[in-house]
Amino acid sequence: MIKKGITILIILVAFRSCYYVDSDVYRVDITPEITPRAIISSNLDTLDTIFVTDSLLFKYLVDIDTGQLYLADIYLGNFHLYRSDTIEDSIWIYRNFVPFHGDYDLTLVAYYRTLSGSLADILDAEFLASDTSWTLTFAQ
Repeated sequence: MIKKGITILIILVAFRSCYYVDSDVYRVDITPEITPRAIISSNLDTLDTIFVTDSLLFKYLVDIDTGQLYLADIYLGNFHLYRSDTIEDSIWIYRNFVPFHGDYDLTLVAYYRTLSGSLADILDAEFLASDTSWTLTFAQ
């Protein structure tokens, strides 16, 4: 029994040195030097009141200065309408998308990479989000 204990102790001490990590090689600052900004614009930006009587074409553009877009989600109220992985796209919004007439928020949420160089960024797990909303009035 003592022989086994001494053998295990020697193995633990000997193999501990195998876990050497050079911190200078793998050190990465997780805060990017420049935080990318996303600017979301659409064809609805110039309209004061947005009425939907039959259908409405919604076009958008996500402009990211130093990052890269993962995806963009479009919501009408709490309902997820559309997902895209391009910076510019469009979708038709129809009157029958909502059960009742009235005002609904059309929200675009853009998720984009920070390009910080951290391990999370390299593994596509680090992102920022930006969103913009427009109020749509659905007529009877």
